[in-house]
Amino acid sequence: MSKDSVRYRDIDLSFKKHPGTNDVAVRVDTGAIAQSIRTLVLTAPGDLEEEPDFGVGVWSLLGENYDPVSILDLRDKIRGQCAKYEPRAEVTDVQIEGDQEQHQIRIRVLYYVLNVDNEEQVTITVSRVQ
Repeated sequence: MSKDSVRYRDIDLSFKKHPGTNDVAVRVDTGAIAQSIRTLVLTAPGDLEEEPDFGVGVWSLLGENYDPVSILDLRDKIRGQCAKYEPRAEVTDVQIEGDQEQHQIRIRVLYYVLNVDNEEQVTITVSRVQ
């Protein structure tokens, strides 16, 4: 994909400066979508006043017991949030591994970017500081 064919562009949430322009850096195409999915998973519902239903709130699950039902609920919530708030991608699979002893959850979201044939993925690991 050439620079001229960039389809999606979002602000880089690290707010780093672009070295050439000194403006806020941007994420493009698959990087923009991966950042968006990561934000959906890590944001808790209610954190955004104007969108109280936005977010999965995975942080609240740390230290909880992970049973098959809670894993399925989390998977469904991630799929639903992506379908509602990230229309540029179609999620094909959500894989979740929980490590209760380490208070850690690893989430891998596999998705297709609309009008692109490659399957992409983003892995999000959340752990409690001990």
